[in-house]
Formats: sequence, structure tokens, C-alpha cells
Amino acid sequence: ANTKPVFGPQFEVHLYDTFAAGRARNVEVSVYRWHDGGYKRAERSGEDAELVVEPVDETNFIVQTYNSDNALFHYSIAHRIFDGVFLVRPVEESDATPATRAEICGNDESAIICMIRSRDALARLARATIGKSPHNPLVAVIVRADE
Repeated sequence: ANTKPVFGPQFEVHLYDTFAAGRARNVEVSVYRWHDGGYKRAERSGEDAELVVEPVDETNFIVQTYNSDNALFHYSIAHRIFDGVFLVRPVEESDATPATRAEICGNDESAIICMIRSRDALARLARATIGKSPHNPLVAVIVRADE
């Protein structure tokens, strides 16, 4: 709720993943436009059809992505390494202390998905992920539309 268009009214993102020998094996290019409180993917299909971005601090952002049915939500951290370039990785409940994880996710160690029930819980898990070294991050390059 109350998110703002952090990357302007429209942007193009080049998302690089599966790095081997210093090179990305895959790249995906998508255009997002701000509409009704979130960024909507121009193609409007597939996963991550919509997203919102909220700053945690000056260099870290929580990214909530969801499909066009609003059925699947994923949370990631985008860490700005310099203007327009981000390391992106999922918020991992395993990055939190066992006590924090049990408080937020419950005590069921076999659970695959941690159900985040509040903004505070998400912020706590996000800060835990920010505090850890990234493993296999994606690289996102944001190209802003001329304004």
C-alpha cells in the first residue's frame, strides 16, 4: 500500500542470470509502466506481471512481484551497486535467526513457504537477507524512459 513509482512512470529492465565464467547465460528484457499503485508489465503475461518497489534504506529495496492473478507473491531484495544497476536475490527466511524465523514463519521446519503476515515481519526478514552475502544473485539493469 502507498507505494510510489521509484523508477519513474516507465522503465525497461534487463535481467541477467545464470552466470558462468563471468558471463550471463540468460537475459530477459521487460518494460514496466506505473498504473494504479504498481508497475504493470507491458506484455502482461507470465510470472512477475506486476511489481512494487519500496526502499529499505539508501541502497536496498524490497521488490514484491506477483502474477496477473495476484495469486503468487514473491519478495526480493534489490541492492543498488551503482545508479541503475542492482543485485537481486530472494528474501530468504533461512537468513533470519532461528528465533526470528520461528516467530514469523512458525515452528514447522518442513514448511516450504513462510507465510508473511505483516509489513513488520517482511521488513525483519528483508533486513536479515540484506545482512548476508548474496548467493547466485541476478543482475538487473534499469533503463528509464525519457521523461
